[in-house]
Amino acid sequence: MAKKSIRLLITGVPATGKTTLAKDWANATGSAWLSLNSLVEKGKFYSEIDESDMSKVVRLSALSASANKWLGLQSGNCVIEGHLGCEFKLNVDKVAVLRLEPSELERRLKARGYVPDKIYANKMSELLDYCTIMSLKNYGAKKVYEIDMTGRLLTSQSFEDLGNIVAGTAASKKLLPRISWSEQLMADVNLVSGSPGY
Repeated sequence: MAKKSIRLLITGVPATGKTTLAKDWANATGSAWLSLNSLVEKGKFYSEIDESDMSKVVRLSALSASANKWLGLQSGNCVIEGHLGCEFKLNVDKVAVLRLEPSELERRLKARGYVPDKIYANKMSELLDYCTIMSLKNYGAKKVYEIDMTGRLLTSQSFEDLGNIVAGTAASKKLLPRISWSEQLMADVNLVSGSPGY
């Protein structure tokens, strides 16, 4: 009996290590690989560029249609990566949401030259579990897993975690989001509001 091909989505906020992990996973497993950011550029799936932070306003319906078309052409294992992958439903079997401790995320985004407003927006997305919540909404709890990338851009542990997800041997996901930065979130809220911490 032929082994079933696995279609994998790796998502999460920018700078969590999606592209690095997806590329190396594809190379190691012989999987076809697609970057959603590259697809946005190639297909010009954006309506304008926000001058404040130079981010593209992406036409999500066009992007999802093109990505699903690509998936339909694949006959073997494949992996799609991109932070926008949590925003719509792709025809994938498993979803890995990469998570990153917010202060480490902030350092990585600064190193990439992100403007302060864009750093804050992405940090708040991580603090609020945005990519996990949207992935659960679009793909359902049976398909969605989280990997904590804190302290590791790419390690053998990342490969092991992803391998367990693909093989279906990953730990229970009953209480997603399992990874939570609630203490950091409360600290940020108190800092902004000026209210005392309790």
